[in-house]
Amino acid sequence: MGAITFDQPSKGIVSSTAAAGLTVENTRGTGLQGSGGHFGVVGETISVVGVGGQGGVFGVAGGHGGEAGMLGIGATGVRGMGGVVGVDGHGPENSRGFLGGIDPVFSQRVGVYGQSFQHGVIGLTTTAEGKSGTGVYGGPASRDGSAGGSCVGVRGETYTGVAVQGRSLDKSGKAGHFIGDVVIDGTITGPGGDLEARIAELENVVAAHEKTISALLAHLNGLQPRVDASARAPQIFEPQNFSDDLDVLDLHLDGREFLPTTTVTLWVADASNSPPAKASEAGSDAAGSVHFRVQMPNTSHKLFFAATDGRLDRHDLTGLLWSGTASWGNFL
Repeated sequence: MGAITFDQPSKGIVSSTAAAGLTVENTRGTGLQGSGGHFGVVGETISVVGVGGQGGVFGVAGGHGGEAGMLGIGATGVRGMGGVVGVDGHGPENSRGFLGGIDPVFSQRVGVYGQSFQHGVIGLTTTAEGKSGTGVYGGPASRDGSAGGSCVGVRGETYTGVAVQGRSLDKSGKAGHFIGDVVIDGTITGPGGDLEARIAELENVVAAHEKTISALLAHLNGLQPRVDASARAPQIFEPQNFSDDLDVLDLHLDGREFLPTTTVTLWVADASNSPPAKASEAGSDAAGSVHFRVQMPNTSHKLFFAATDGRLDRHDLTGLLWSGTASWGNFL
């Protein structure tokens, strides 16, 4: 390998206004190697590529002051046709990475590879506050650069650690946001433990309560007396007024189909929406017929009468079996 040595405190310069400023060819070893107190190799160009290599570009930083193994300045800083490799020689464990090549883990072609005992790859967005940027983007693309198909945009794998971690540093942010369907093959763990197990436990509790409620309703329905569907409701007929005093009513009502020899209660309500009141009681005869007499002040409202012998009817809001309604008065 040929060598050009400069003892200047800055950098040696080889310039040209036509083709390449410096071309070095070595078919057996290193084409060009540079070392210095600041930069090993520096390439500057007004346009296109600052430093280029047909077989690839390799740079090593071995000092302790943060120097770079290679510096390229131009429209494209550094370009390597076979890939670009950089090695940080600081400390006992080197960090390395390259652009374009075969990764040393899966032996697959990659665009960018980074390796370090701390952070292998870091992507930061520096957009202004209030705007949205992307630190690291992973998305599928086909060979012609168009949107790809069923590829994996971002992939994380681990043995005992965390494959993918998201963290919000402010309560207004979100650690994760999925736009679309999510499929999970595994366990979801929250503050209370296994979320799926907790949901299953709650479903079992709800099912147990539903069973208890159903049994309670069946028990309550069993407690209600059943009414013979073939039994007819009792009847009462329109009252007759036998009073000669305009201020007093002396109403007589007849009824039938009540239980025989049973006390029957007559209730009255008027059109003024006043609460119903007990108007009279009478005993039915052996045939279930009954006669009522109601004496009460005269009223300007229409009166409505209904009677019951105490039989139960679970289909009625009062729980009692009532006769048909009889009314008196043609005014409202």
